[in-house]
Amino acid sequence: MSAGAKPERAGSNRLPDRPLDEPADALGTVRLTGRLGSALIYDKMVDRVLGRRPRDGDLVQILDSEEKPAGWGLYNVRSGIRVRRMSRRAAAPDSAWWAARIDDALAFRRSTIADVMASSRQVGQKVYGPAYRVIHAEGDGLPGLIVDRYDDTLSVEAFSLGLHQRIGPIVRLLEERLGTKHWIVRFDERAARAEGVTPQEHRSPDCPKRAMVQEDGVLFLVDFETGHKTGFFCDQRENRMKLAASSAGKTLLDVCCYTGGFGLVGGRDAKQVTMVDLDEKAVALAEENAKINQHFGAKSKFKFVQADAFNYMRQLDFDGQRFDVVVLDPPKLIGSRAEFEDGRRKYSDLNTLAMKLVEPGGLLVTHSCSGLMVEAEFQKVLKVASWRSGREFRIERFAGAAVDHPVRVDVPESSYLKSVWLRRTGEED
Repeated sequence: MSAGAKPERAGSNRLPDRPLDEPADALGTVRLTGRLGSALIYDKMVDRVLGRRPRDGDLVQILDSEEKPAGWGLYNVRSGIRVRRMSRRAAAPDSAWWAARIDDALAFRRSTIADVMASSRQVGQKVYGPAYRVIHAEGDGLPGLIVDRYDDTLSVEAFSLGLHQRIGPIVRLLEERLGTKHWIVRFDERAARAEGVTPQEHRSPDCPKRAMVQEDGVLFLVDFETGHKTGFFCDQRENRMKLAASSAGKTLLDVCCYTGGFGLVGGRDAKQVTMVDLDEKAVALAEENAKINQHFGAKSKFKFVQADAFNYMRQLDFDGQRFDVVVLDPPKLIGSRAEFEDGRRKYSDLNTLAMKLVEPGGLLVTHSCSGLMVEAEFQKVLKVASWRSGREFRIERFAGAAVDHPVRVDVPESSYLKSVWLRRTGEED
């Protein structure tokens, strides 16, 4: 399948339906080269398979190098991640264990984002619900599974063959607890290729092509046909809401705006908002979202630009344009270690250009969603960008993904989102 191609869509009632209870005689065993230190067990960490060779997707017991039990995980010899550990306990995970994991994830959200989960906005006779992350892979003890809720639709991404094989029972458990009506499940090309299988997509009967959600009272259309990932970036929710107070009455430039999250929530009380993205469909949806909210009383004045971020910011600098607030939220620029140097250069160039556009005393809110670009490395990039731009900045705050995107201490690389708020200091241009 060519890059960017859509996976074939399976029949609406054909979710993979592997049982969550595994027969005891079907469980394999994997011995590690050392002690277990992470939920993600790579090829080089596996010493050997003991006894029956497991099939890809099977549940296996994990033993350390001294053959002491170290938990259970999902096996796939075709993946660079040979085993994704699911549990540390002695007994093999069964249907009750899976239900308990999901209940724990929901309990965590009820204790941290109860207001978000209960939020809605009524427009006429229609009530629009929230957008939030329900399952965050390793952070919720379910490596290889992402689930977002958009009103009454569950948008699911699978990154693990074993999780995808069991997605039918998992979705049913979620529906029972959340009362949602629709679902869309994707095992996209990149993830499927990494797991050595064919990309797949499944949708429930009558699953809408779009959903309308609200975030802090601002309405957004989520397009399941053209959207990236699960369709919307819930991880930036808290950063968008924080930005609203900093941009009130000011000019805002939102670079790599996608469908308008920062521009519409963070810039709802701004004097003027300019949103820029290379993706023509994303810009069109951002404009549609702005019109919906202007119809319901939004005050901001919006400008939309479909352009390459590098070229557009260079032109703005050439024209002498400056902004009180600049938001830079590029897509993932480093997908593998082989892409690291090229991605770092792109981050440096983007931030150098963005820094030149900030008014003295103004704010730059810059982001990296590349897990391989750790916070300390990102700070080095910003240091170099500041020097290259000829502008001085102080760090005002660090932030990350919203609280419904938890990070497990034994998988620090899952802390992928870095948000750095920089206040420009120093002299006039």
